[in-house]
Amino acid sequence: MSKPQILRRVASPDGDIVPTEDMLDAHLEGCPAKTSYRTYFQALEEIVMHHAVELLGGQKPVRVVLRAEKHGAFAHPASLELFDGQGQRVKRVAIVATTIPTVEALEYEYTLLQSLHDKRTTHYLPTPFVFERGRDFGCMIAEWFEDFHEFHVAADGRVLLWDYDRGPRTLVQAQVFELFRSVSRILTHYYDGEIHAQIYPWRHAAGDFIACVASPARSGAPSVDVRLTTARGYGPRIDQELALTNPSLPLLLFFLDLTVRGRLDRVDGTGAIVWLGATCLQGLVRGFLDGLPSLAAGLFEQRDFLELLAALDPDELGACLAPVLETLHGEDRVVAEANIEQHVAELYTLLQAAS
Repeated sequence: MSKPQILRRVASPDGDIVPTEDMLDAHLEGCPAKTSYRTYFQALEEIVMHHAVELLGGQKPVRVVLRAEKHGAFAHPASLELFDGQGQRVKRVAIVATTIPTVEALEYEYTLLQSLHDKRTTHYLPTPFVFERGRDFGCMIAEWFEDFHEFHVAADGRVLLWDYDRGPRTLVQAQVFELFRSVSRILTHYYDGEIHAQIYPWRHAAGDFIACVASPARSGAPSVDVRLTTARGYGPRIDQELALTNPSLPLLLFFLDLTVRGRLDRVDGTGAIVWLGATCLQGLVRGFLDGLPSLAAGLFEQRDFLELLAALDPDELGACLAPVLETLHGEDRVVAEANIEQHVAELYTLLQAAS
């Protein structure tokens, strides 16, 4: 078998960059191990070529594109494009970790994604395909969500879809509502009401959610599809004995945490923490209520839980939100605490309208 053509690229808002020799010797941005781009691409190439035929459904690749997409302290995702001789193309994501703790966390996530995929018939998380661990790195290859992009608030308050192909797009309020409705519905979908397990931690500000957004139709109905890119952990967040004595408490805290954590974003994805507006909260509440019927089946009466939410007055809502705020740290907590009084008022109004 002749060796396929291997192309190395670095993604940017202005299009792909072909890395120079100097760039290949530079360190990955935010990498605590100071791994070079050269080592990064070499590791990717080795792993991808080991699984290329499998990833291409039994076909041999004639061309492979390895594209560094973004970087962070935890991991360094790349996209993989594999082409066979008949023109078939397969695209996947490869997430590379470069320190022992992050490699172990990535391996745990691979196992967790497999478990969640097996337990659900509807999937919003990427399907995991491969995990390999080397001496200095770990790599997970998983499903790539084509034409899905991060979305974040801009300095002027607009919510932008980071579409590198068509350019950043400003989203209208109906689209913003649907984005956060989907975020909430997805997290509720993965909530296990029997053992009170949930996906946690998650963070919109870190780009955990991505979206495919079509232009609104003439009817005005926006077409919005959202996916969750990661599952760093899964389990109950409340003492099981306490949950047994008050079965509604874990779900109440899950819901309230959703309404707070979902409103925290970073300006342009990397800047200061900001608090998102009322449209975001409206979507988060609606998405939870959308997911409640399937969650409630066989576990509790949906109407009883809705009545519990509606019965909480503003002071009680504020008291219930106090332990949620305690789980936040740093700038997240400062911003949330500064906005919590208005949040309680807005949340109370929405719950009364939903009852």
